[in-house]
Amino acid sequence: MRKQFLKQISPRLLTVREAAEYIGRTETAVRELVWNGKLAHIRTDRRVMLDIRDLDSWIDTNRVAEETKV
Repeated sequence: MRKQFLKQISPRLLTVREAAEYIGRTETAVRELVWNGKLAHIRTDRRVMLDIRDLDSWIDTNRVAEETKV
Protein backbone atom coordinates (compact mmCIF):
# COMPACT_ATOMS: atom_id res chain seq x y z
CA MET A 1 0.00 0.00 0.00
CA ARG A 2 2.76 2.49 0.95
CA LYS A 3 4.71 1.87 -2.28
CA GLN A 4 1.61 2.58 -4.34
CA PHE A 5 1.13 5.85 -2.46
CA LEU A 6 4.75 6.85 -2.95
CA LYS A 7 4.57 6.15 -6.68
CA GLN A 8 1.66 8.60 -6.92
CA ILE A 9 3.71 11.45 -5.50
CA SER A 10 6.91 12.79 -7.01
CA PRO A 11 9.69 12.97 -4.44
CA ARG A 12 11.74 16.16 -4.44
CA LEU A 13 14.94 14.44 -3.30
CA LEU A 14 16.42 11.62 -5.36
CA THR A 15 19.10 9.06 -4.60
CA VAL A 16 22.24 9.03 -6.74
CA ARG A 17 20.80 6.09 -8.69
CA GLU A 18 17.49 7.88 -9.32
CA ALA A 19 19.28 11.13 -10.24
CA ALA A 20 21.49 9.26 -12.71
CA GLU A 21 18.45 7.76 -14.38
CA TYR A 22 16.71 11.15 -14.41
CA ILE A 23 19.56 12.94 -16.22
CA GLY A 24 20.63 9.98 -18.35
CA ARG A 25 24.09 9.51 -16.82
CA THR A 26 25.73 6.72 -14.85
CA GLU A 27 25.80 6.65 -11.08
CA THR A 28 29.57 7.11 -11.23
CA ALA A 29 29.20 10.20 -13.43
CA VAL A 30 26.70 11.72 -10.98
CA ARG A 31 29.01 10.98 -8.04
CA GLU A 32 31.90 12.66 -9.88
CA LEU A 33 29.75 15.73 -10.56
CA VAL A 34 28.93 15.87 -6.83
CA TRP A 35 32.56 15.34 -5.73
CA ASN A 36 33.81 18.00 -8.16
CA GLY A 37 31.27 20.52 -6.84
CA LYS A 38 29.45 20.76 -10.18
CA LEU A 39 26.17 19.42 -8.88
CA ALA A 40 24.48 20.64 -5.69
CA HIS A 41 23.52 17.94 -3.23
CA ILE A 42 22.27 17.25 0.28
CA ARG A 43 24.38 15.05 2.50
CA THR A 44 22.77 13.36 5.49
CA ASP A 45 25.25 11.18 7.33
CA ARG A 46 26.79 9.15 4.48
CA ARG A 47 23.78 9.37 2.18
CA VAL A 48 23.85 11.77 -0.77
CA MET A 49 20.53 13.08 -2.05
CA LEU A 50 19.92 15.37 -5.01
CA ASP A 51 17.13 17.90 -5.33
CA ILE A 52 15.24 17.46 -8.60
CA ARG A 53 15.17 21.26 -8.95
CA ASP A 54 18.96 21.36 -8.84
CA LEU A 55 19.10 18.65 -11.50
CA ASP A 56 16.77 20.67 -13.73
CA SER A 57 18.93 23.75 -13.16
CA TRP A 58 22.09 21.79 -14.02
CA ILE A 59 20.46 20.60 -17.24
CA ASP A 60 19.47 24.17 -18.18
CA THR A 61 22.93 25.53 -17.33
CA ASN A 62 24.68 22.93 -19.46
CA ARG A 63 22.40 23.24 -22.45
CA VAL A 64 24.24 24.12 -25.64
CA ALA A 65 22.29 26.08 -28.22
CA GLU A 66 22.56 25.01 -31.83
CA GLU A 67 24.54 27.34 -34.01
CA THR A 68 22.53 29.02 -36.72
CA LYS A 69 23.98 28.34 -40.15
CA VAL A 70 23.82 31.22 -42.63
